[in-house]
Amino acid sequence: MRDALPESDRPVLLICNTQNRSRATYDALRERGYTNLRYASGGMSEWVRRGWPLVQPGR
Repeated sequence: MRDALPESDRPVLLICNTQNRSRATYDALRERGYTNLRYASGGMSEWVRRGWPLVQPGR
């Protein structure tokens, strides 16, 4: 996992469907010294519920 992450002082945004996995990952990374972390409150489910824009990933 650590090979895919930036240095511990670089910003990291965590997003999952309901916030459960991103919050757990947030907690695990904090324990490993990461300090510049954020997660999307409510996850993508909340994003969609609010009607915020979505962009289909490029292929």
